[in-house]
Amino acid sequence: TPLSSHMRRSSRKSLGMRRRRAGAMLGATPTCPATLRAALIFLAAQSLLLVAGDDAVCDAKSRGGCSLESEHSLSWRVAEYADGRRRLVYGGPFVEETFAAHGFAQPVANHDWDLLWTHFPQNTALQDLSLPPRDFRLVNHAGYFSAAGQKCRLAGHFKRVEAALDLGGRRRFLRTYQMANRTEHAAWRAAMRENPGRYWVLKTCAGAGSRNVTILNAADESAAGAVAGKWYVAQEYMHGALTSAGGRKFHARLYIFVPRWSPVGVLLYEDGIIFRSRHTHNDDQPSQKHDVFSSISNDVEPLSL
Repeated sequence: TPLSSHMRRSSRKSLGMRRRRAGAMLGATPTCPATLRAALIFLAAQSLLLVAGDDAVCDAKSRGGCSLESEHSLSWRVAEYADGRRRLVYGGPFVEETFAAHGFAQPVANHDWDLLWTHFPQNTALQDLSLPPRDFRLVNHAGYFSAAGQKCRLAGHFKRVEAALDLGGRRRFLRTYQMANRTEHAAWRAAMRENPGRYWVLKTCAGAGSRNVTILNAADESAAGAVAGKWYVAQEYMHGALTSAGGRKFHARLYIFVPRWSPVGVLLYEDGIIFRSRHTHNDDQPSQKHDVFSSISNDVEPLSL
């Protein structure tokens, strides 16, 4: 979801990989490397300055990190407007400590906040409020983009983008079909028959943690037919994927934030994570156990990026 991130700082095995810092504004004045240690704090604090104007952008030649100076200290609220409850901070003590270390005072209970940081979206409550005038505010839930975290809606979003751009059949992403749409389900079955050896990944629309994920091909007639009209997506399996030493599969997880569209501004957090399988990958016969993963386990090791 917008402004969400991986909060747990797991111990990471070092491979001697050179750390790269990135905190650049694309389409605007280049910024200096970002120095904040937590992805969300970097995104929240920097975006609050960016929406205030280009004066907040650092000089590309400066060293030692970007300044987060502001006319007032940054304030945040964690209590939800719906019931006024102050739940545990979303992200836990790590978030509280890191916010405090980078200029945020203790959470407020009134309307005097720059950042609203809650567990659940507050769209309805905010629409009914008359907040005091303020130059800018940031909310950690963006309800206008419902495709975030929902695979079926994301598949529909990509189809609309593809149609709007008139790509003429060219695509830079894997084919995805929505099983709830019986026309798309039939098109997927036809694609399977065209290439019986190709594998596909079947996922629930709102699943997480690699749960309810199945690798199958045209030979799995029963499983392919059972999802017709249900909330699943079928996506091409990436054959011939790049592997690391020893032929092991991996994927990288990076965090970006887009605080504005015109001119386009993109913030890339400097730290990323690589999840790498501990097993050799066989592209001709993918393994349900070893080739489907999105978290650290006995079969998957974390690496710093």
